[in-house]
Amino acid sequence: MSLKYKKNASILVRGLTHLLYVYIIFVPVGYIASLNFVQSNY
Repeated sequence: MSLKYKKNASILVRGLTHLLYVYIIFVPVGYIASLNFVQSNY
């Protein structure tokens, strides 16, 4: 029981860290892309 819970918890933590990495990578990229898009429109 505890081993299964531990395995699920590790999968959950791995998924959350993966989402965090994606967030850290994509937020600055999207921010810079939106800035360039706004500047090119003006």
